[in-house]
Amino acid sequence: MVVHDLLVVGLGPAGVTAVVQARRDGLDVVAVGDEPPGGLVAAARRIENLPVWPQGIAGRVLARRMARWVRTSNAAVVQDTVIALDRTDSGIFSCTTRRGAVFLARSVCLAPGTRPVPLPPELFGLGCPVFRDIRNLPRRKGAVVAVVGGGDAAFDTALSVADLGMRPVLWVRGKVKASQGLVEEVEARRIPVAASLIPEAELVVACIGREVRDELLLALLPEGLPRDICTAVPGLFVAGDAIRGRERFVATAMGDGQRAAIMAREYLGGGDT
Repeated sequence: MVVHDLLVVGLGPAGVTAVVQARRDGLDVVAVGDEPPGGLVAAARRIENLPVWPQGIAGRVLARRMARWVRTSNAAVVQDTVIALDRTDSGIFSCTTRRGAVFLARSVCLAPGTRPVPLPPELFGLGCPVFRDIRNLPRRKGAVVAVVGGGDAAFDTALSVADLGMRPVLWVRGKVKASQGLVEEVEARRIPVAASLIPEAELVVACIGREVRDELLLALLPEGLPRDICTAVPGLFVAGDAIRGRERFVATAMGDGQRAAIMAREYLGGGDT
């Protein structure tokens, strides 16, 4: 079986950048992600804090560009879910996917991203479908859509819903935590903010928080999530949300991915990491 130089798990901004940088450095790379390149980026209406796009860029556009970057890198890319990751006594990592594929690699960049937190009891039994972001939301012109949450994701989603010709209502269960710019834009669009679910809601999008997908990391690092890209396991590097806490920005994730790929190259070449 082929032993790759680098296995990248996750194809959000961190994973995509790790793939591109590693291929640029001449490494043999296999990447496995359960979502298309870009991941949750595609759910963002507009990303405004990237210096190369001072006027902002639509998340779906950036995700398409990320997919193109990965394609042109000529890395081996598999859309599947990694269910097990082990390191053998010889220092080789073994990755098994849900569909039964097995990949071997001398180093790993784990960029697992996040998953939605479980729904609270009050969001069960609403009598209408509940979605976790806008990507799979049905496009029903004129439909009333309750967007649950008070943070950036909820306010951004409400604006996206309005752009699609539907009628969003923000259901803020606690304090508003969204950035001032998003709050002002929601106010300018006259999107209502309610303290409870309105009866006529036909669809619900619950933007109530996300948590790190940590199961693969904790299998290799039982002491807990790492705080830096380089871990206590030789050849294992972590990028993006898993080391960033609540600082989940595209730019920092991409920087982490690039650094993880460079560290992997140094590790494989025998240099210090």
